[in-house]
Amino acid sequence: YPAEDYHQDYFKKNPTAGYCNFVIRPKLKKFKQYLQN
Repeated sequence: YPAEDYHQDYFKKNPTAGYCNFVIRPKLKKFKQYLQN
């Protein structure tokens, strides 16, 4: 099932939200480091 509209682009729309800073941002950092190797 497709996600509801308010879930789409959540990180882009809410970059300072706690969930983004403590969950998404560290995962993106780790993923980017993985891609560089």
